[in-house]
Amino acid sequence: MMHQVLSTPLLQTVILQILCIRRRTSRERENKQIQNDMVKAWVVEMKDALFDAEDLLDEIDAELYKRKLLQGMEFLPYYCWII
Repeated sequence: MMHQVLSTPLLQTVILQILCIRRRTSRERENKQIQNDMVKAWVVEMKDALFDAEDLLDEIDAELYKRKLLQGMEFLPYYCWII
């Protein structure tokens, strides 16, 4: 009797539907993981770009400060330049 229940067309259809759903959710999980990895990689790239931009701004700021100091030193006697 158990064999008859398992072989009914309705039960076979239900089993096939369950397998399809499992396969689909597995694919969706894989796609989300790929998207998450892509987002993580993008965030890392953006952080790196921001750090590079910050370094560049620091270099520009240091150069401007150095020029300002040198410009102010023009009015000092020569012996004050030697530090």
